[in-house]
Amino acid sequence: MLKQYGIFNSIGKVIIKMKSWKKIIIIGLNIVLMMNTVNISFGAEKSRICSYLFESVEQSEDWKTDITAAGWRQVDGQWYFFNQDSNYLTNTLTPDGYWLDEYGHYNEQKRIYGKCVFNPTNYVKVGNQLLITGNICDTGYAKQQELDNLYSGNIVFTPGLNYSGRVCELNTMQVIDKIVYEDGLRTLVTYASYYDERGELMEHRYYINAQKIYGESTYSMPWPVYRVIQKDVILVADSNTIFSSEKEMYGDEMPMTMESCLENWTAYWPNNDYVWEIELNGNYIHKAVDIGLNYMG
Repeated sequence: MLKQYGIFNSIGKVIIKMKSWKKIIIIGLNIVLMMNTVNISFGAEKSRICSYLFESVEQSEDWKTDITAAGWRQVDGQWYFFNQDSNYLTNTLTPDGYWLDEYGHYNEQKRIYGKCVFNPTNYVKVGNQLLITGNICDTGYAKQQELDNLYSGNIVFTPGLNYSGRVCELNTMQVIDKIVYEDGLRTLVTYASYYDERGELMEHRYYINAQKIYGESTYSMPWPVYRVIQKDVILVADSNTIFSSEKEMYGDEMPMTMESCLENWTAYWPNNDYVWEIELNGNYIHKAVDIGLNYMG
């Protein structure tokens, strides 16, 4: 990799000219840093596929669990979630809301605390099936017990100050301004102000608890925020799978197929902020439901 980026030859020439061992050591440390930077910068993330078709785990000598039971098991100090065929799950959500990576490992930051929703971003039709790419998201922020230990003046991560999108990653530090209670849950409120392009003072707040996150700003109605758990997941659905729309629930609209729903979505939701509540069997969607939050804000 060093030769590929023309680093090796130039470093060799510089070292020859150095007369001080101290300088040589410094250059050596710089080489290590450069190698690490190259490796990190050029890493590529693969698309994820929710699936219950998994590799079997070889049983270690200290394997002490009932291999016929589905659920969490610990192997060599690492927890895995197994199906009833004793195969561990990868690249999917567990029933208790943990996203598992390609190795079957979980991460507390990639866990559903509120409701799991799916944000479709693209789709293709193959035969009578739909391959739908999208983001697995959470309506909640974190475990409520953890949020209950935070107070005014503490730091939390939110979307950007002037960001009004719904589906997003939380990557901006903000200070907790106050604590309120909503639906019986202790809720953290952040506050920030800034001047827009017209020179007007804008005030921006985020409300955070285990079940929901929403934003509120000057001249804007409150809007829901969906915390991205995993990007670019590919799910499968039959084109004639019935999609239950929000209007249909109130008797204003007839049921539609998943294919018709996606056609309407591409026409009317170009900003990709649309989400569904879904029920999965592996990577297969057997039920998708519209939610009222799509029309909030």
